[in-house]
Amino acid sequence: MPALWQRRDERQHEPAHAVFSFSLSYTCEPGLVSFLCLQIFLQIIKLVKLISRQAMEVTGVGDQSYYGGNSGGGLEELSPAELESHLAEGMFRRVNNHREHLVLQPFWLTRPKQGVIEEIRKMLGKWNARLEAYVVGFENPVCESTTGAINEDHRWIHVDIVVTFYLYQPVQGQHLRGIVKKKGHQAAICILFNVFSATVYPLDQVELDSWSLGDEIHFTIQSFQNRRKGPVIKATSSNDGTTSKKKKMPDVEESWE
Repeated sequence: MPALWQRRDERQHEPAHAVFSFSLSYTCEPGLVSFLCLQIFLQIIKLVKLISRQAMEVTGVGDQSYYGGNSGGGLEELSPAELESHLAEGMFRRVNNHREHLVLQPFWLTRPKQGVIEEIRKMLGKWNARLEAYVVGFENPVCESTTGAINEDHRWIHVDIVVTFYLYQPVQGQHLRGIVKKKGHQAAICILFNVFSATVYPLDQVELDSWSLGDEIHFTIQSFQNRRKGPVIKATSSNDGTTSKKKKMPDVEESWE
């Protein structure tokens, strides 16, 4: 230490960087610096390899059936009986053993089964480009493997599953029925399959005035546009005097402009 301070005093008039370099050479040997850097580098390499080889056990995902519609907006999901009824009517189609690749958030690392179900639920009511239809229900999700991969550059969990989907695709001229949710001066908004909405125009003003919130009415699709979060459907009434009264939907609006 005395030698260090003596050399500093001798160099007090030299540039600051020269004094700093001299002091560093006395406090840390070059060989020691190289050794420490090498050890840090090796520890980083080991950590990267450990993360890249991580695997997550995903078990018990396909031990029961799950059904669902659009869970948003306070609407009830389609029951298994309703799905089967619409399937028998030809409104829905079922695709068995459909393969999907899911990416789960790291949040689901300790609850992978629930994560798989929640990711599938996000598909409900939305357009599936591969299937060219809207997903309205699902059942029997099963993981193809008991492990899910975590890539070294992406912390999310990748899982491959096989699932049965119930699908719906609007068709021009299709005859449907829905529940009146809103009324305006020229048309009514109806809920279709507890998932989608359709703008229904009455045959005349008298028919429009006869509709009440919560009524089930029949209509025919005149035009539609497929959008990711649900189709835009325009239809005309096809009632034959068989309008039925249903219990009112929750949180409906009394009018619609």
